[in-house]
Amino acid sequence: HFASYPEDLVKTPIILTCPDDGIILDPFAGTGTTNVVASLLNRKSIGIDMSSEYLELAKKRCKCINERKV
Repeated sequence: HFASYPEDLVKTPIILTCPDDGIILDPFAGTGTTNVVASLLNRKSIGIDMSSEYLELAKKRCKCINERKV
């Protein structure tokens, strides 16, 4: 099922628990919100999900973020 959440929800936990250039693991990546925020905060991320459709959407979202940062 689709269960999106606001990006602000994961900003603080990422900042407090993952060093700069660290790696975030999201075992239920869904559409990639955590991965997008990790990228915005200069962290790498690994997203895992059973839905290939959601993973494709997450890849597209992350690609757009990384293209904006260059």
